Amino acid sequence: YNSIPTPLANQTVWIKRATSDEEEQDAIHQLHISLGKMKNPGDKIWVSPGLGWIRIDGNFVKSSIFSSYDAFLWFKPLRARSLDSHMSSPIRAVMALSDEAKLTRILTAVRTTLRHYIPIHEMRALANPFGNNDNSTITVNQSQQINKPMSYNSMYDISTLFHQYSLSKATLTLSQYSKLIIDVGLHMDKVDIGRSFRFIDISSNGVITLEEFVFILTLTDYE
Repeated sequence: YNSIPTPLANQTVWIKRATSDEEEQDAIHQLHISLGKMKNPGDKIWVSPGLGWIRIDGNFVKSSIFSSYDAFLWFKPLRARSLDSHMSSPIRAVMALSDEAKLTRILTAVRTTLRHYIPIHEMRALANPFGNNDNSTITVNQSQQINKPMSYNSMYDISTLFHQYSLSKATLTLSQYSKLIIDVGLHMDKVDIGRSFRFIDISSNGVITLEEFVFILTLTDYE
């Protein structure tokens, strides 16, 4: 190993020379440092220098009241790699995220999953809108209707999902929301479930209304 003469945030960076042709093909030929605020997901510090660059986990500036910025170290190998540091070490990648970045990922997963979730029994009903146990018994009139768009009443949408778990009441409680999160297959602890619940609860009154539920889950114009 050889150390790079210029220290990074008072830390020494060591590099290892390639010892074979295969290692040489994977060699790192460029390094880049991005500065900014890692707590802000939209900060320029998170922007990759370009195609093929890989970010090393962690902040290279030690936390201090005198530190006004964070520093990320990026490297670019000679040939593209199938796994970057986040994929090869997901636990370390998550631990390096700020609370804001974690919440952003949680909310993205919640919104995407709930928008696409349909219970098994509802999928069966949608697949067989005429309620026949045997497809061979479909009548001529029914077969003509198959090519028509399904009516709104026969569709399973966000509001249907809300009413199912709120037991047809006007609001969704935290316990009902927690059951919904578990049923759709999202593996979240109680803390993260509570955080996502409070985000959807726009009025902060301890329950989620249908309007709040639909507003948060509906795709934005940008999306």
